[in-house]
Order: sequence, then C-alpha cells, then structure tokens
Amino acid sequence: ARSFKSSPANGATGVRSPATLKWGTSAGANGYAVCIDADADSSCDSGWIATGTARSLKRSLVAATTYRWQVRATNAGGGTTVANTGTWWQFRTR
Repeated sequence: ARSFKSSPANGATGVRSPATLKWGTSAGANGYAVCIDADADSSCDSGWIATGTARSLKRSLVAATTYRWQVRATNAGGGTTVANTGTWWQFRTR
C-alpha cells in the first residue's frame, strides 16, 4: 500500500522550521493524527497529535535534527482507517 504522506519528502534534508507535514485523504476518515519521533525510538515524542480534518500539521522543530513521522486516519467509529504503522518517513532540519 502506498503511503499517503506527501511532504516533506521521505529523506529530505534542509527542512526549515517551523515545518509543515502534509498528507493526502483517506477514504472514510473523519480525522487525522500525527506522530513525531526525534529520538529514533519508534514512539511518539508527544503522543499522537490530532489535527481534526486538517491534512497538515505545522510544528517548530530543533535545527540539525533528524525527525521521523507517521500519520493515521480515524473513522467515525473511532477505529483507525490508515495507520502507516511501521512506515516512518524521515527528514532532517537545517
């Protein structure tokens, strides 16, 4: 299954802070949440950050740091429709 994350591109470098993470739509989704991991331990540094129906999240980030992130979509019943779990995208700030 192809990831619905769109930017910054996986492996991007020189990303400016604040960075805006963006993703596409997921059929049946009524909300999205983002997980950001700066210490490469495969867990969310601040838990899952809900964005409501917005398909982007703007965050201030530390310079010269590698971040990994994933996004999940939830449906009306509260279940996860797209989890991208284990499919971390990575980028490095300038």
